[in-house]
Amino acid sequence: MNLLNLLSPSYLGRYRDLAVLVVKHGGRDLLDMVGLASLAHHDDDDAPPGVRPEAAELANDLEKLGPAFIKLGQTLAGQADLLPDDYLVALSRLQDDVEPMGFETAIKVVEESLGQSLEKLYATFEPEPLGSASLGQVHAATLPDGTAVVVKVQRPDVRKAMNDDLDALASLAGLLDEHTDIGRQYRFGKLISQLRRSLDRELDYEREAAQLVNIGKLIGEFDRLTTPVPDPERTTARVLTMTRLDGVSVDQFSQRHDHAAQDDASFGNGEVLLDDLFHAYLRQVLVSGTFHADPHPGNVLILHDGRLGLIDFGQTGFVEPAMRDRLLRLLLAISEGRITEAADIAIDLGQPAQDFDSGAFRRRLTDAISEHHQASFRQMHSGRLVAAVCRCGNESGLHIPESITLLGKMLLNLDQVARHLAPDFDTNASLKKHGLGLATRQFTEDVSLTRLLTKSLSAKTFIEDLPTRVNRALDIVADNRLRVEVDAIDENRLIWGLKAIANRIGVALIVLALLVSGAIMLQTDPGFTIFGYSGLGILALGTAVLLIVFFAVMVLWKDFRDGHGF
Repeated sequence: MNLLNLLSPSYLGRYRDLAVLVVKHGGRDLLDMVGLASLAHHDDDDAPPGVRPEAAELANDLEKLGPAFIKLGQTLAGQADLLPDDYLVALSRLQDDVEPMGFETAIKVVEESLGQSLEKLYATFEPEPLGSASLGQVHAATLPDGTAVVVKVQRPDVRKAMNDDLDALASLAGLLDEHTDIGRQYRFGKLISQLRRSLDRELDYEREAAQLVNIGKLIGEFDRLTTPVPDPERTTARVLTMTRLDGVSVDQFSQRHDHAAQDDASFGNGEVLLDDLFHAYLRQVLVSGTFHADPHPGNVLILHDGRLGLIDFGQTGFVEPAMRDRLLRLLLAISEGRITEAADIAIDLGQPAQDFDSGAFRRRLTDAISEHHQASFRQMHSGRLVAAVCRCGNESGLHIPESITLLGKMLLNLDQVARHLAPDFDTNASLKKHGLGLATRQFTEDVSLTRLLTKSLSAKTFIEDLPTRVNRALDIVADNRLRVEVDAIDENRLIWGLKAIANRIGVALIVLALLVSGAIMLQTDPGFTIFGYSGLGILALGTAVLLIVFFAVMVLWKDFRDGHGF
């Protein structure tokens, strides 16, 4: 049975477009496996075999296929485990620039969504949009109080059009996943599901407004960076009103051939701006967990006052708290070329498949990171290093979490911003510097008095319950109800061992009590002082340290004497 019969006839036009795209970019064998090669006929069939079109051409082809495929390209730009570096870079710059909807249509969407006439909502509303994309377009306007704003208006029926194209993509992805090895390896169905979730979030302008507020608070800590502020009274799921940032995008700025603007005092120092930008995005990922996943050069503005403005927060990622410390360690290991440690952390973060080959993964990762670290610092970018980890993992059967691939996309975009703004900027050094700073900050917060008191309460509960548990265990032993499944047992040696354990627990509890009490006394009225700190606290902590050293030496010496080694 031809697998084409499994596909819905209503999607045949889209299947043909996809088939042409796949064949053009070297995938005819893939279509043969699912019975779709007969749909693909294009002008490049006579091209020499093995010739791969340029990465930029794939982005252009996706753009020609329409909004859903533009979004597919943007999603592929976040799949650092799927495509080579040159494709990731080309797709990360993919922006949809389509014919704007009519002004009357835009007015109708605004008035229906906000429930008032345009004249009551805005003092002015420019008919000509500032920009037009597949999901919506942006108009300049002013509020009744004179505040300059931009209004993002969603296209009517765009969700249905997107879902139709996504259904076609999902059908083809399901065939590839079920009937081809490459589909089973890369799980295209999961990619389309991710694209659908991303589009659902991007079509919710109220969610974008909330992200503007959340991420804007963190970015607000950096004087050289800013974000728009949403107007909640004029924002719905289909209309987003926010303050206007006056400036030019980074990619447009770099296209000026006379570079005179770079000497303008209003521009400032590009490397200083980039350093703040990398620091802010690392803070988003590793401190708040929610980060702007799409800071491509078109979404970063150079404002007239010399600051950088960040716009378009439709695409965001999230890193679970339990993953952030490991992710920080991974970034530092990658930036310093510690390949073995980077491989161990990546395996811990990922989901190994049944056929995962740890040795192959380590070899691929060694080659990839070594190649980058042998390059000059102009060529070595943090985004490409993270992309290399993701790609090596997938090639070896290690599935990398979506949050890590989005992080790779974010860093690739920041690398592109750096290339436009200051080509000599060392993105890897900035990542390492601010990563170490965040690690130090997290460690300091972990040993704060509040956290110490929290741990003390846990220790208090443990101490209160310990006698009951120890007595229960000893009662079991005394009543001869302890059963150990061994060939032979020396009861006297067992009792001696339990007593030794009890003694060690007792000493450990004393040491813990001294540590906790000493730490608390350091924060209270000192009475008499030693080096400016509470004398009693210093004595308690000093005694605890001496007991720890003595106890450790005795335990290790005893184990060595009994033949257990260290």
